[in-house]
Amino acid sequence: MKWSLATILVLLFFIQISAYSQCSDQLLNLRKTALIIGEQTYAHASPLKNTIRDANDMADSLEKIGYDVNVFKDRDLSTLTAIIDKWLLKVPLYDVALFYYSGHGFGYNGDNFLVPIDANPTLPNQIPQECISANGILEKINTNMLKYTIMILDACRTNPFASGWSKEFSQGGLNRMTGQNSYIGFAAGEGKVAYEGPDSNGRYTEAILKYLTVSGLTIDQMFTRVGAYVYNATDGKQTPYRYTSLLSDYCFSIKRETPNLNNQRVFISQPPSRAVITDDQSLLINATYAGISIKDPLTLNTLQNIPIQGSDIIQIVSGQGGSVVAIDTSAKKMYNIDTKKKNVLPAIQLDFSPSSAVIDRTERLAYVGFCDVARGGYYLVDLEARKATIMDRFKSKVTALALTNDNKRLYVLTSDSLFEVDPKGGKVERRMGGFQGAGCLGLSPNNKKILIGGFGKENSKTLILDRFTMKVQATLDIGVKLFSFSLNNSSVFAIDGKEMFIVDLDSLNIRNKFSFRSDIGGIAPCDDGTVYLWLTQENRYYIDKLDQMLSSSEISTDVKIKNFKQLAKYDFQGEMNNHYFLDSIFGRINQIYTSTVNDIVAKLGSPYHVPKHGFVVFLNAADSIGTFYDQKRYSNRYGIFAYGDRNFINTKFIVRIISDTIVLTIYDEPRGDGRPEVCTIHLGDSLDKIKPIVEKYFTDRLGQLREK
Repeated sequence: MKWSLATILVLLFFIQISAYSQCSDQLLNLRKTALIIGEQTYAHASPLKNTIRDANDMADSLEKIGYDVNVFKDRDLSTLTAIIDKWLLKVPLYDVALFYYSGHGFGYNGDNFLVPIDANPTLPNQIPQECISANGILEKINTNMLKYTIMILDACRTNPFASGWSKEFSQGGLNRMTGQNSYIGFAAGEGKVAYEGPDSNGRYTEAILKYLTVSGLTIDQMFTRVGAYVYNATDGKQTPYRYTSLLSDYCFSIKRETPNLNNQRVFISQPPSRAVITDDQSLLINATYAGISIKDPLTLNTLQNIPIQGSDIIQIVSGQGGSVVAIDTSAKKMYNIDTKKKNVLPAIQLDFSPSSAVIDRTERLAYVGFCDVARGGYYLVDLEARKATIMDRFKSKVTALALTNDNKRLYVLTSDSLFEVDPKGGKVERRMGGFQGAGCLGLSPNNKKILIGGFGKENSKTLILDRFTMKVQATLDIGVKLFSFSLNNSSVFAIDGKEMFIVDLDSLNIRNKFSFRSDIGGIAPCDDGTVYLWLTQENRYYIDKLDQMLSSSEISTDVKIKNFKQLAKYDFQGEMNNHYFLDSIFGRINQIYTSTVNDIVAKLGSPYHVPKHGFVVFLNAADSIGTFYDQKRYSNRYGIFAYGDRNFINTKFIVRIISDTIVLTIYDEPRGDGRPEVCTIHLGDSLDKIKPIVEKYFTDRLGQLREK
């Protein structure tokens, strides 16, 4: 069979397209950690020129593409060993682990060794005691069975201690390495020596930095370009090598397709949060512990980090034409962010602590709520003149603001009342009381509904009001700290810490519920249905599609339930002691369990319902990690009820982690028919069993009650 030139060109085109399509958008949601080490100023070996700059530049680039970066330079053996061990404790919490080393390194006795700055082996057999085994680090990472393990060694150098040693022990370069689901990159081939570059970086790291942030390249494609660059730059003297056992493609930088903006849509003033997307959807802006971060929403790559000294930015809000303001409660300041220049203008100093902010359609004015001891009010801020004027005062603290799309009504939520105000004149048109402790306010995109959250007993109620009549249309038994709306006016996202509820704005029913392992600090919905969730403690975004979230009973947040002992050890000995692993396990089980019950109730129809009672956490950590499993317990009440009917199931489920398995026990308390029922599920290392067993349990149990 003969192939025409045109056919070949078409095939090559599709091959090229398919190569780039291997970078799935889901890779953007992976949790990524990197340990970066640069050793340069050696006490007993020749100093190196570029390694500290290599480490700094790699850390900066990896941070821009979403890695949780730990960087260390010029450390001795004991310090470096402790740093690596501490990092390895955290590795199980991530999907991707990257280890990068720039410094002296060489092969010995089949292994590869990295040289701390104080190393001084006088004989070959002292190498394992004076240096650090790269093979040992890789083996420890591999025990976690991560999705991707990456090791980059810019360390293929001559042995600096080999003077007088036999030729067998004095050769430079590294030995071949292999690992499980791992990608290993060497600056030069096995047994070959790498060269430092004449500029600020070594040749190998220089090439990596050139391609690391290029969107759409698989890891193989990137390192192919790295190899070609180094080979040409050294006139063929150095050829980087890599060894891979990856089972799927990995991309350092991914670019989503540009969304199609709806040019006919009406401007929506989203409630403020710690993360927003600009109205043209070109920039993601979020508050960090150090200031403001601006990211590309298509790649999630960091475009600019803006440090703000002593910042305590609690909210950011975006206007129609790209104007963005942020409020700092502690410093009593308001910042205007220039999205074109990607910088922050000098702060506007306020007399009182700001609590909320909204921008009007002209983008010349902003309204900023404030608190003053036991009272509150709001400022009218002229963004061009940079002047803040107090417009109104209230007898209680102002907790949230909302502005209609036409700028004609401002809604002011205080700690006990809701006020409808003429924003420019400051005249109160209407007042509605009874919201003690309320802290969250939202206005639906079509301006027909007002949502008030975070009040009532234990701040666990949310009201939905008709804006025109101020009558309550629905009461939801959920606590909410943050609202955001889909741009098609179909759904509201209600955030309460680690939990997110999606509420249908037509039926006013909860459509789905999801749990995350850390607090959701902000949410930014887009025209194409993409939803960005800012996970504050993890310092990253989670991305999903609204239609997928509505149809899915499980959100795609992978939770590892293998290697319990190592994961739990980090939970109780880690720096933050937040119990991320165990919390995430319970959150995932709680999510599957409750969504399964919701599905059953939806099929049963009225009068059956599933009131949310919340869950209680019992945590008693024993002194010994080996024995605490029996004492770590989570529980939740979630059953099926019907008013005026004995046919209800008042269940409590308890999750326990015992040895190396998770045990889920469903306990039906003796109410209704007086007969307790117990169903125990040994999950092992999989959550797949939960849904079918829970479905069968509730169906059978309801059948028993109906027979009585």
